[in-house]
Amino acid sequence: MTGITAEEFVRKKSHNRLKFVREVGRGGFGTVYCFENVANGEPVCVKVLSNDLFNRLGKDEQRLKFYQQEIQNLEAYRVKSNIAHLYAPLYEDETFQFSRGDPYLFLAMEYVEGEDLGYEKSAIDNFRIDSTELAIHLMFQLCSALHSIHLRGQYHQDLFPDNLRVSLGPSGRKDRLVVLDLGHVRAYKRKSHSALSNIGMYHPPETIYSGFEKYTSIRNERVRYFDRSDIFSLGALFYEMLHLAQHKAGPGPGGRGDTGGPFTFFKDIPESFELFTLFYETYSETGDAELQQNWRACFEKYDKRRLIPRHEEKLEKFRDLLRSIDLDTQIADSLHLLPHYRPDIETLLTIFCNYFIKQGKRFFRTREPSGYSKCIYWLERITQHFREVEQESKSKDFISQRENPMLKHIHRNLKAYIEALLGIGKSYYELKDPNWSQPFKKAWSTFNLFDYVLSPPDRQDIGAKVAINYAFYLCELRKYEEALQTLHQVGKPLNPTLQSIYLNNLSLLYRQLGKTDEAEQCLREARSYKKTTSIPLGDEV
Repeated sequence: MTGITAEEFVRKKSHNRLKFVREVGRGGFGTVYCFENVANGEPVCVKVLSNDLFNRLGKDEQRLKFYQQEIQNLEAYRVKSNIAHLYAPLYEDETFQFSRGDPYLFLAMEYVEGEDLGYEKSAIDNFRIDSTELAIHLMFQLCSALHSIHLRGQYHQDLFPDNLRVSLGPSGRKDRLVVLDLGHVRAYKRKSHSALSNIGMYHPPETIYSGFEKYTSIRNERVRYFDRSDIFSLGALFYEMLHLAQHKAGPGPGGRGDTGGPFTFFKDIPESFELFTLFYETYSETGDAELQQNWRACFEKYDKRRLIPRHEEKLEKFRDLLRSIDLDTQIADSLHLLPHYRPDIETLLTIFCNYFIKQGKRFFRTREPSGYSKCIYWLERITQHFREVEQESKSKDFISQRENPMLKHIHRNLKAYIEALLGIGKSYYELKDPNWSQPFKKAWSTFNLFDYVLSPPDRQDIGAKVAINYAFYLCELRKYEEALQTLHQVGKPLNPTLQSIYLNNLSLLYRQLGKTDEAEQCLREARSYKKTTSIPLGDEV
């Protein structure tokens, strides 16, 4: 097939199942095309390995090994809604079997409609972020995608605006974030990295660039914490998103080119490079014990351009911005100069989960239809994340591990997961949505599956919340006896307010079953608590 074009090769390799539409763009990995699946008219994204990369990989065996690694990376994330997938219809029957001597290698992936967060690596386009709410929702999704990567012992190492696409989500809003490229994903436990060819506005100071491989041993043996490189990139993106949202920037390109945007964390590419230079100059001249004792003094010794004070000043401004929207200031530590001071992805996800719960409750308390809809909007982001985590926990990457990290993630955040399910169920009920009972049933099954990881007080109180709402669902089916058994199964909660609600609901159930004496006894006991009014089943979430 010598002399054949990439477009023609894709068509022939797919046995004429793909029809060329247009070229989409070019990057370090190669050229991206839009093809059409002839069978159903669906668009397909085809990424053809660039000739430069193809030649750098050397022998055919190395090229195929690189390609197969890409396929494995993408296969691993097929349940993640925030990572672009392989285009399944073309891989189910193993259509693409490449062999030595093939002039091209390519990947066929889902075509994600939408727009990149930015058209260059240097800044986010102003019109992409029109509210703080959107910035927070996009960042939660990026955390969810990175969580899946990090728990597999890998790190992305190349996050920037034109590698992230914003498309329509289930709500009909442009609020779904998708990571498009996993070309630089590496296993950090193997101390594996690739030297990036371009110095970036979103890369941490410990990133190794082409031409500076002399620092590789310092990076591998002394700096380590490979996953925290992604945390810095995530922090830089969030810093810029929030500043764009706060300034309500209008349409038009924002900070295009090497000068960077007015809201980027690094002022420009030279500032990023200066911090990189300072980082490795300090590590080259300073021992680990001295760095551990007083890292700031060590860096300031070589900081002729006063980069450290400027860096610290921007971090403090970031904390002020986070405080103004009631977000945990620990997020600002994601931009710390030293990797081991940055929070891990688990910590960040927990922060965001708790924040989303708080927002959901705030909107629920408005008791307005619009408030219930907003409550669902915030809380469904959490439940989607955990549904995907549950699916991933059963994959071959985790099922054989003695301590399944995906299950441990659910254990750590079980309270937030259940709170989100209950909030959605109650909001759906208030909106008279026919699917209102599904979240209550899911909350009940989840609690019974994982209640052993909760502390005794949490088990009692969370169990009571779940049982009250699940019993409400059973009462709608007139299964009063089963509803009563559900409440008795978890027992009386420890929280006084919950005790009153629990007892009032027990009283209502006993009355439905004609057990008047038991109903009166529950009411008398309920009156000993502050909350004495009768509360309908499920009214409290």
